[in-house]
Amino acid sequence: MESIGEKLRTARGQKGYSLEQVARDTHIAKRFIEALESEDFDIFPGEPYLLGFLRTYSEFLGLDSQEMVTLYKNLKIQEQPAPIDELIVKKSPRPYVIAGLAVLVLAGLAVGGFFLIQSGVFSGENGRPTADRTAEQEQQLEEEGQQLAGREFVLQDQILERRFVQGDVVRIPVGENEYPLSLSEVSDGTVNVTTIGGSTLLEPNEERMLDVDQDGRGDIRVLLREVDGAGSPPTLVMRLDRVVQSPVASGGAAGGEAAMADTEPIGETDIPERERSARVISEFEERDEFSVEIEFRGYSWFRYVADGGEREEQYLQQGDTFRTTVQDEFRLWLSNGGVAALRVAGSEVDLGDPGEVVTALIAWGTAEDGRTPRLELVPVY
Repeated sequence: MESIGEKLRTARGQKGYSLEQVARDTHIAKRFIEALESEDFDIFPGEPYLLGFLRTYSEFLGLDSQEMVTLYKNLKIQEQPAPIDELIVKKSPRPYVIAGLAVLVLAGLAVGGFFLIQSGVFSGENGRPTADRTAEQEQQLEEEGQQLAGREFVLQDQILERRFVQGDVVRIPVGENEYPLSLSEVSDGTVNVTTIGGSTLLEPNEERMLDVDQDGRGDIRVLLREVDGAGSPPTLVMRLDRVVQSPVASGGAAGGEAAMADTEPIGETDIPERERSARVISEFEERDEFSVEIEFRGYSWFRYVADGGEREEQYLQQGDTFRTTVQDEFRLWLSNGGVAALRVAGSEVDLGDPGEVVTALIAWGTAEDGRTPRLELVPVY
């Protein structure tokens, strides 16, 4: 029978996916993808994580996730040693032996209970009261919680989202160096995030862009999802995103203001090899409402803002279709541009190659004659 690792490797090979592409598209660290394919299950922090990653990876490859989970559970059952003692048929002791043992046990309990009551153990007058045992257990749990705090993580992938503990540190690679981002204090429903540039206080559902190397430009975008300050130690769920450039409005293209004050203007970059020109989608007689349709042929994280509204984001997979109508501008971000087939006002627009991160603005501009309106795909740096 084909093993779990063989099924995963075979399916990935048939689809032509690399380990790096799978890690990007599923948001599962590459080392965990490799562990699933090699059946190195001990590397996972717990079975819930293992089963969750196995389901996600199986669905990504088009495999039956429930069948894969069943294969894993059957494998674990086979690895457990047989209960030899339970399989051996033992002769039952004679009835009078059982009766004699029962009498001795009851007598021992009666005598022991009498002396315990006389010694004051249950009343707390002598010895250690039972409440001390509860305090000892609580202290042990607290010490175990303290051992969880102060862990270090490295942001190796595009996005890292997980539950952290107060005191955890995430090291952010920028260039050839790594810069620490410390979750130094969790209290009153807030989290204090500390970098070499200082501290930032975040509330749930609040998002900030941080400059961890203090060069004047944002390096990481953090989103605080939830806080559990009552735990011991306190915990939080946070998302860290390397893609800090969010689509912003262009005064020339749409006449709007930047969606986020901490981003660079559209169409500007200090890296010459990254410079790209706006692409003309189509020209029209007059400006009007236009349609945006995206058909997904694979897995991708999708983020968008339409006409300056609330930012929306979701994880889409093969077969999903997104449709909307827009009046002025549509800003988009895709973690895997090559799997998205975009149509704007009926015209097809190429977004990029598989695995390529795409950020762009679809907005109204003006043709060279200064009068004819046209829709443009404006690059965002």
